[in-house]
Amino acid sequence: MKEYQTLYSFFNPLIVLAVVIGIAWLASRLFQQLLRIYGIKIIRKSGLEADELLLVFETIVNVAIGFIAAIGYAQSQKFPLTGLLAGVSIGGVAISFAASKTLEQLFGTIVLYLDRPFIPGDYIRCSLGEGEMYGRVESIGLRSTKIRKAATGTLYIVPNNQLANAGIENITRGKKVILFRLY
Repeated sequence: MKEYQTLYSFFNPLIVLAVVIGIAWLASRLFQQLLRIYGIKIIRKSGLEADELLLVFETIVNVAIGFIAAIGYAQSQKFPLTGLLAGVSIGGVAISFAASKTLEQLFGTIVLYLDRPFIPGDYIRCSLGEGEMYGRVESIGLRSTKIRKAATGTLYIVPNNQLANAGIENITRGKKVILFRLY
């Protein structure tokens, strides 16, 4: 038994790492299939569109699964978790400062998807920093929304964080009132 102890101590971390990666991969694939089979049906039944928001949610869950797998591997190999967590938190702060504008736009996207003030095809009037704009929403992306201006026909690309903070009037969803003047 002693002659195999060095071989065991060499291969044990590799085998545990392979098992942890396999379990994390399986959990990620199962979640992806559940989300694509049941999540899309639930979202469509509620009247919403299943598009980029599902990708964002799937990415967040995959990052969480990877983080849990890394902590599980570190715990099984008796690594000091305080150093690992301190490194992850310092790295997270550095990344958040470096990508603060991008994160701000992603949070604006989440606010737009949860609030749903408009959908593609709606005519909206919004007050942005440059003034008031009227046009038809062509698409809502992860970072920006494309609006076709009514007067000029040009495509205006607005970051989602600006739209989340702007006053938006949805013309399409308004009640239609027809007024006749009799002379």
